[in-house]
Amino acid sequence: MTIRKIGWAALCLLTLPAMAQQQPNFTLKGTLTNMPHAYTKLYLLYDSTFVPKQADSAVVQDGKFQFSGYIPAAMNVSIVAQKVAQNAGISVNASERMIFMLGKGNTSLTANGSLGQFTLSGPGAKANQDYHTAIAATLLVTDSIKKITEQPDYKTNRALQTTVMYRISNLFKPMNDEMIAFVKSHPASPASPAMVYGIASSPFTTTQLTDTLLALLPAASLPTVKNAVATIYTKHAQEQAEKEAAASKTAPGTPAIDFTLNDIDGHPVSLDSYKGQYVLIDFWASWCGPCRAENPTVRKAFESFKDKGFTVLGVSLDVASQKDKWMQAVEKDGLPWKQVSDGKGWNSDVAALYGVKSIPQNFLISPDGKIIARNLRGAALEEKLATILH
Repeated sequence: MTIRKIGWAALCLLTLPAMAQQQPNFTLKGTLTNMPHAYTKLYLLYDSTFVPKQADSAVVQDGKFQFSGYIPAAMNVSIVAQKVAQNAGISVNASERMIFMLGKGNTSLTANGSLGQFTLSGPGAKANQDYHTAIAATLLVTDSIKKITEQPDYKTNRALQTTVMYRISNLFKPMNDEMIAFVKSHPASPASPAMVYGIASSPFTTTQLTDTLLALLPAASLPTVKNAVATIYTKHAQEQAEKEAAASKTAPGTPAIDFTLNDIDGHPVSLDSYKGQYVLIDFWASWCGPCRAENPTVRKAFESFKDKGFTVLGVSLDVASQKDKWMQAVEKDGLPWKQVSDGKGWNSDVAALYGVKSIPQNFLISPDGKIIARNLRGAALEEKLATILH
């Protein structure tokens, strides 16, 4: 992932689903000073697919703007200077956006120098203040990561980039633990309902823990949060069923499902063409920090065993519009094996065939086309290869 995408992914909670149309319960008044651009319009993005109204807009006049509306509880929002129609997404630099937790009531916002440099005040700012208190340790780490990315040689220094990727991938569980501790000690905080929703969304959280946290929240916030959590539970149950079905198709000993995808040069490559060799099907993407951090390990295994009948077939989940970034990642990470992709990202047909819902993920295939093992990460890959190719 790019640092921007991962960094904000690490810091942003999923937001709470909106109720039916209600009377406005928040007002956000903003002031812009010393801006690098003469902004004429800003967009307020509700950071959740569950909120029926994805975005609001406000005209900027004499450096002033205002938003008002209804939110069922405090939630993370973004204010940006541009809006892309597709999925109400954003395409801006970090300095051209604000991300914060918006609470009910009146909030004043002042940005000086850039949209990314802002302060909040007023009753509605309490949720954001509590959220920052809750994840204070995580924010210290992200600040130190940001300083690394600001080094002059960061864009060309692979060692620095790998360090950043590792540190970002290791943020999620500690951040989740921080939020759990905060909710337990401050259940009445306006930020706690949103944090419980975020906690419930985490792969590190059990339903029992979520139910315990729900029981701590004030009664007034329970209907909204319970509905949100119920949606998560349903989604998790569906994903688990799909995962189990996929696991049965890719269990060790089962025949690997053949596929054909084009390589970087547009030439078709089939899995069956690798019969007679041990091949690692490696699902990854240029934007995936943990994948990029794992690449040196895969490359080391390749170099150690390539003369003993082992190779790798990389399957990228980059979308077609990001092919240049895929190619750059292959070159920068020094990956000498074949790379293929259908350019569909998470909608990849091959990823669906193999039940891939997260990356990095891999499958080790025998010369006769059967799955030997899956998800061989770190030292486990070389250890397995040493066992079968001694």
